[in-house]
Amino acid sequence: MPTIDMPVIDWPTDLLPTNSTGLRWQPHVGGSESPLTRTRKTYGLSAPRWTMNLGFSASRFGGEGVSARGPRLDAMLAELDGGQVLVRLWDFHRPYPVGLARYYSGLQRQRWGFSGGEIFTGGEMFTLGPVFPVPTSEAAAQGATTIAFGGFVPGAVAFDIGDYIGLLGRPRIILRAAIAGADGRAVAQFKPPLESAVSAGAAVIERAPGVFQLSNTDAGAGDSSRSQSQAGYSFQFVEWLP
Repeated sequence: MPTIDMPVIDWPTDLLPTNSTGLRWQPHVGGSESPLTRTRKTYGLSAPRWTMNLGFSASRFGGEGVSARGPRLDAMLAELDGGQVLVRLWDFHRPYPVGLARYYSGLQRQRWGFSGGEIFTGGEMFTLGPVFPVPTSEAAAQGATTIAFGGFVPGAVAFDIGDYIGLLGRPRIILRAAIAGADGRAVAQFKPPLESAVSAGAAVIERAPGVFQLSNTDAGAGDSSRSQSQAGYSFQFVEWLP
């Protein structure tokens, strides 16, 4: 994981946008076009990145709960200090992989018998965290675009297309459904490739984080709205790359 030479804060898990683009992949490409044939050549450059926009509608006056959103956003804007402080963000639409959630929900509906006569539900066996378990990833080499997870029921879908995992401090999007083989291993294909090797257990499953920098210094704070009691905010972020 790269060394970050700027302050980094975590976005509060309960400060959720009223609208969001989610993570968007921004390729870094160059190219040229023939003036005669209009044939275009496109080639990839070295620094593709994620982007994200977060929109909020919030009370100007403050209060408790949702009413506190406006003051909290004003404070967040001050803390980010025009992009001089970085922030860890995740995809707010799919904070936990959809495939895994469906897989573990199915196990919770099953019943399991043991030789001593005890009966356990899948939920009792597998719910290790606040909602769902976290499967352990295997090691992967630098440049890898796949990583394996073990312990699944053979033939089950472990990850859906479009699910996110985190590796080396960057979100990685799953490009193909990861289906467990006869050995219970599900191999997830993802993008972008790994910048360096990772050891077993390195994958972050819930709220796969990336480090982002604010690109619009005032976040459109206080934009006019139909109601004088409401303020609009539009935070625009680009992934910070070393």
